[in-house]
Amino acid sequence: MAREHVSMEEFIRAWEAGENVAEVSAATGIKPQSCQVRAAAYRKRGIALKHMPRGGRRKLDVEAAKSFLASLRGQSVPAGTDTPDTADADSNRVPPGVGEPDTPNFG
Repeated sequence: MAREHVSMEEFIRAWEAGENVAEVSAATGIKPQSCQVRAAAYRKRGIALKHMPRGGRRKLDVEAAKSFLASLRGQSVPAGTDTPDTADADSNRVPPGVGEPDTPNFG
């Protein structure tokens, strides 16, 4: 449940002491998104609050995501490439004239 009012001093103390937005939210009783908005508003007025992670999010493991996607598609991801092997790379190509500025695309 949100607190009635969190003073500027209480908010700034919690923000500067917190490791992430989730901690500030827990300390103040303010929703995490509202904490971010309030901090941004203070910064806009010249109060140099530190920037911090929002909390609760993990860094995306891109290589693991690519491997997982390839396994779903029944493909392999060759080392050093950005996309899985495909049987026919030309099959993903857009036909000539489709989406070009001077060509109407009604289909």
